Amino acid sequence: MSFFELMNAFEVSGFSFHAFGSVRENGKKVATFYKGDTLKQETREKLKSAIPNVFFLGSGCTYAPEIRSSLVCIPNK
Repeated sequence: MSFFELMNAFEVSGFSFHAFGSVRENGKKVATFYKGDTLKQETREKLKSAIPNVFFLGSGCTYAPEIRSSLVCIPNK
């Protein structure tokens, strides 16, 4: 999936992000994450239909665990 197609899928689903980075497992990059506000179920379903291999994680600050963000993760090929 190209970057343009990914950004189009985000726009159609209503997801906006303010940060991105890598998800690593044993030092190897396994996915790219996009950090945004809490996701609604409808947004998750739209993203799943546009990007079948997408998965979702949660993120919290260590100094303020009540502040939560959603991570939309796109696995590497």
